[in-house]
Amino acid sequence: MQIIIRTTIVTAFAVFLARSSAAQTPSYTLISGEIGPGASYEIAMPTTPWNGELVVFAQGIGDPNDPIAPPNPGVLRDTFTSQGFALIYTSRSVNGYGAVKDGMQRTHQLRGIFVATIGQPTRVYLVGRSLGSLIAVMLAESYPGQYDGVLAGCGLLAGGATELAYLADARVLFDYFFPGVIPFGPFDLSPDPVFLPGHPLYEAVLKALVDGFSSPGKPTPQFARAANLQAITPSEIITAGLITVGFTVKQAHDLLEVTHGHMPYDNTLTVYTGSDNDAAMNDGVARYVQEPSAVNYIEHYYTPTGDLHVPVLTLHKVRDPLNPNFHETIYAGRVADAGASAFLLQRTVDGFGHCGFPGAETTAFPELVQWVKTGVKPQN
Repeated sequence: MQIIIRTTIVTAFAVFLARSSAAQTPSYTLISGEIGPGASYEIAMPTTPWNGELVVFAQGIGDPNDPIAPPNPGVLRDTFTSQGFALIYTSRSVNGYGAVKDGMQRTHQLRGIFVATIGQPTRVYLVGRSLGSLIAVMLAESYPGQYDGVLAGCGLLAGGATELAYLADARVLFDYFFPGVIPFGPFDLSPDPVFLPGHPLYEAVLKALVDGFSSPGKPTPQFARAANLQAITPSEIITAGLITVGFTVKQAHDLLEVTHGHMPYDNTLTVYTGSDNDAAMNDGVARYVQEPSAVNYIEHYYTPTGDLHVPVLTLHKVRDPLNPNFHETIYAGRVADAGASAFLLQRTVDGFGHCGFPGAETTAFPELVQWVKTGVKPQN
């Protein structure tokens, strides 16, 4: 195993610090190495005394067409190391939804790599965002003796099947209200999987959503209601539409690859509501039939059980257009059914968007640490 060590001086307020060398945030040392086929890890060790505790960070989903690379924890790396924590994180061997299985395996390896490289930590915390939160909760539920607490942000904690239903429903409804705008089906391979401003497909979807506020029948508000988009203003609705539709353009075919071409989505019995003519909508929307092997894969990677034995603190925006806040409600029900509600604390952050609450994360993490150390659950 090849290990590379380099020192990075982490600075804040770069312009100010260029004028005054007296103010400078602590530095950290990065140790990097390989963890599997195409995957690599990094350990950030504080240059101030290490407090003996380790944070394992799990990143969100990557675009299937993006290169494999370690995540950038950004402000979290600075925050944890400045407080004396060590931090470890890894890329995965694959991007897309296959990163759930691969990400669980790679992330679970990190504790052992840290022990072999640095030493035995006194406590290990999992911190995840988005898909990484699902991985963090999966590890906490599966290996409670190896982890002491979890901070899970903007996670699809109801599981992959619930998230897939939300996103695929949005896509088939978009295709119903805006026929022909996307010239291929929700699970077909896109001829150009890039979905970014300036690219033809993105601009076509954007135009359809914008025009749909004023064109006959006003299809955009109908689409938003029927798809349960987590948005309230026209700007939020357009953004949520672009996010949900774009996700299927970039990710759905990759999902079929990990299920070996078998359909994981079923809307044969789904009754859609919220349009001006629900009967016509339900008659006209495309229908798909799931296949058992694909459903089993999605359930195994992963549907959280709620069987918690360590503290889990979750954060979620009220209007998250990608992983809606209803994931939290569903997961809380499973935790309650498992008799583990004492180990779950859920907090909502006001606003619209997916993740993007670093202040809430950096405030919540010390509370999680105190909860783990004292056994006293923080106030909601």
